[in-house]
Amino acid sequence: EIASCLVGSEMCIETDPYGIGLPKGSDGVAFVNAFLKKLEADGTWAKLWTVSIGQRTGSTDVPTPPSIP
Repeated sequence: EIASCLVGSEMCIETDPYGIGLPKGSDGVAFVNAFLKKLEADGTWAKLWTVSIGQRTGSTDVPTPPSIP
């Protein structure tokens, strides 16, 4: 079994590892990180979590998103 964890985070996915892979040193890293930070700041991350996970599990507590470097 493979466990995938975000570096510096306690968020681990035991059965369905996923991530965003970019070449080391790619300028795409800054773009993706900025985009993810924007989604968190404008509330999109919480809305997406609520629709994709919260409503399906009955959970109303949106967790703190993983930290983005």
